[in-house]
Amino acid sequence: EDFDELAADEEARSGRATRAAHVRRLVERVAATLEERERLIYRLRFEQELPGHQVAARLGVSEKTGSNQATRVQQLLADGFGALILAQEGRAYCPVLAGILEQAAFSGEDFTAALRVRIVKHFDTCAACDSCATCARKRRELVGPYVPVLIPLLIGAQLREQIAEHILQYSSAPAPTSVQNP
Repeated sequence: EDFDELAADEEARSGRATRAAHVRRLVERVAATLEERERLIYRLRFEQELPGHQVAARLGVSEKTGSNQATRVQQLLADGFGALILAQEGRAYCPVLAGILEQAAFSGEDFTAALRVRIVKHFDTCAACDSCATCARKRRELVGPYVPVLIPLLIGAQLREQIAEHILQYSSAPAPTSVQNP
């Protein structure tokens, strides 16, 4: 490799790191709008990346309940992320969304739980935009560039845990015995 190729590679990695940091900040803003227990689950599962059984133990619930609660928080974060991006960048595309943001006096920094919930509900209930197909399409377009960083952030711990479980399951399984022909 020559120097120009190395520099371009370093620049690309730096860009990914910058985007990842930006996405984490946005997810943290969404997490700040969650209820206290949901924020605890967020910290345990998505920041500390604890396995499900440890999250459940810290919450004092069964593994199944802990898993269900973590999945719910994951969905709240994903929906909230879309709502935050739409709030920041989508005002011009939907008059109903613009009205919601105006009513909330949203300036770009004051993303609240009530605003998150209202925008998420707007996706499904906007009569002016036919269940807000406009916002749904714009949300996909606006969130799209964040997806390569957002998905691993939201499902990374879960995926690593599942891989570890599979490795343990297959590595501890008895080796198949071969049948010898007499």
